[in-house]
Amino acid sequence: MASRDTASPLPHGDSDPAARRHIDKIISASKVPPRNRSEEVKPSVEALTALAYERGVLSADLDELIDLVTTPSHLDQASLNSILRSLYPAAPVSGDVLVKVVGALGHGKLKPSLAMQGALLRWVITVYHVVDNSGVLAHSYGLLFNLLDTAAIRTHVCHILALVTRRRHVRPHRIQSLLALARQTANDPALTGLLRVYKNYYPEIVVGEAVRGRASAFNHPDTQWRDRLGEIQQAHAERARRRSEQPLSSYQVSRNNKKSIVPEVHSSRATETSVTLEEIESADGLVDKLEKLELPDQLVAVLGDPLLQKLFLLKPNAEATQRASLWLTSYAEDVLSGDSSGDIFQTIQSYLQATKVMPPIVLAFLGDYLQIWDGREDRTVILDILTYIPMLDFQTLLRTVFQPLEARILDGTIDTQVELLRFYTALFWRWRTVLRLSTQSSKSPQTVAAIVEALAKRVGMLCLAILQAAPSAPASPQPPSNSTAIYDAVLNFYEESASLAVMANSQGQQTASSSSSPLPYLRIVIPPKPVVYLLSFSPCPSVFSRLCGILASYKTAFSQAQQRKPKAGTGSSKDGLQQPQYAAAYVDEFNGYLMDMCNLAWRSRAFGTSDANAHGCLLEPAVLDALAQYVRDGNSDADTDAVGSSQLSLAALYSFSYSPVLGRFAATRLAELEDAEEEQEDGQALDVRHAGPVTKASLRQLADRGGVNISWEDFRVDVLDELVDAKGLGGIAELLYSTMTTLAGKRQAA
Repeated sequence: MASRDTASPLPHGDSDPAARRHIDKIISASKVPPRNRSEEVKPSVEALTALAYERGVLSADLDELIDLVTTPSHLDQASLNSILRSLYPAAPVSGDVLVKVVGALGHGKLKPSLAMQGALLRWVITVYHVVDNSGVLAHSYGLLFNLLDTAAIRTHVCHILALVTRRRHVRPHRIQSLLALARQTANDPALTGLLRVYKNYYPEIVVGEAVRGRASAFNHPDTQWRDRLGEIQQAHAERARRRSEQPLSSYQVSRNNKKSIVPEVHSSRATETSVTLEEIESADGLVDKLEKLELPDQLVAVLGDPLLQKLFLLKPNAEATQRASLWLTSYAEDVLSGDSSGDIFQTIQSYLQATKVMPPIVLAFLGDYLQIWDGREDRTVILDILTYIPMLDFQTLLRTVFQPLEARILDGTIDTQVELLRFYTALFWRWRTVLRLSTQSSKSPQTVAAIVEALAKRVGMLCLAILQAAPSAPASPQPPSNSTAIYDAVLNFYEESASLAVMANSQGQQTASSSSSPLPYLRIVIPPKPVVYLLSFSPCPSVFSRLCGILASYKTAFSQAQQRKPKAGTGSSKDGLQQPQYAAAYVDEFNGYLMDMCNLAWRSRAFGTSDANAHGCLLEPAVLDALAQYVRDGNSDADTDAVGSSQLSLAALYSFSYSPVLGRFAATRLAELEDAEEEQEDGQALDVRHAGPVTKASLRQLADRGGVNISWEDFRVDVLDELVDAKGLGGIAELLYSTMTTLAGKRQAA
């Protein structure tokens, strides 16, 4: 057993490179059936578990490993259990990790096996004392409580509930459910133990007979594991403390005891009047002696030395840059011929992270390497390096980088498509940052704008391909995957695109006097029609809300573009640059998105085409007729006696109250209003409570019968405000308030 004293230290950061190599291999193997793997996964699992026991697992690695054990894969159960048992977090566990674990619980094809769910819950119990936000479990109390009837995980669920239960969680209906379940299970010790916790808060409600018998004590399941975790975290905290007390190493020459392909900084040609980099010990020293600094012998050390990188930035030297480029060219030839290792990529990554500028020689090397790359080795590092690609001619980038990269990455699965989309999103984000911070470019503003537009259009087609092949799409050839990750990747890109559109058309850009900035010449690139509607019919409320927020941002950008006043002399400037103009059909296409979203979320006119520019969600008339007839055929069984029931139409099924996305929120909000009304009446029950989906007619009937008295318009506005304030779903309200004239008036009045 490794001791704390002999454990090698973890690197500074959120990921351990040593563990990273094994994690990448395991994740790659998890996507391939065992018989199709080129190499065994067991050695990587054993190496990873040994490292985790010796040094612990850093935050970023922990996130990925939790994703691995909570999502469907081709890894065997023994490997998954071995990985899970070795997850010793080196730092406090974030609440996001607990959210992933809780989200993996329950029944379904996409859920882990019940045995794995039990192991996950046991792991949560063992690390509960080092969680930085245990409130996540308290917020999930209802979900966990509803899992008590699953016998395979009941013991661990009871243990977690016992840890997080507070007075506010103890409710009469939960006590009744616990008592009933305890009787059905012959007084399960875990349930009895949880009942005793409840009795501590309400002894007069939980009678003594109910908590008699053997009960679980809810002790820590593995004290030796806990002790080892304490040693790992203590050692990690001590290293962090020592690092915080040390001077900034980026202002001193880097000395690495490990062998590296990049030489260290050494200066042998110093004179009496010059100063070498080895003599610099602080930022002040660098500034004071900048003009006297002598360049080191081997300038390629700039790739690995932060201090030399700063010198290159503060005191550019064309000859020095050329010397470093020649060395890299020579080494690149060795890599391409297979005579050298791939450590060069970690070195290039560190250099780019420090300088944020990719030298042309690096881009040329990457273009050549992509032709021979296997698509797997050092993939994470290479994709990160490629996000620093400068804004060059798009066709050149397409031919030398994008198409070869896609050919190496894509293997016919959604996972690789999503990984590629995340790369493009990161690249788009870096380009947006460059555009925001810099107004000078060697290319014309119009050329730069065309490059960004071409990338946005290409990524839009990738988003469409991903959504059409997603597991939720009909006749999808892919096995079930993490649809949430798919939607998130697509929405992340369009949030970046919409943000760039708003920034490019902002008032600051309208009034800017410099004609060298590409921002005023950027065209607004809207999503393809199918992308909008595939996202809009996702059953996930957050997806619909984020989509609405994206469309609201695009609307802001279009409004600003229409209000933009041409710069003086734009029409006849000597360089001939023209700010973008949008064809009426293009604007009408986008307005159709807005109309359809409003018809779905507010106007109860789903799939309508009578409104100006409406697309009817792209459904063919024959399909609409068939769906409408199906709904009419089902109306014969409708209950018309209860308050709130009515004969349904196809449009009504996607209205504010019947919508699969919004209907639950509307019903819940009305129930809350009814509860509040009863509290104001000193607990006296209302004459009648609403049953079923809320409609304009049902609210009138409810008021007439002695129920809550609220108008249909006020109720819907109240639900919108609740979505923003309590649910964090602000995109829907943002779109409706900015699009619907009547709602805009209500917001101003408020």
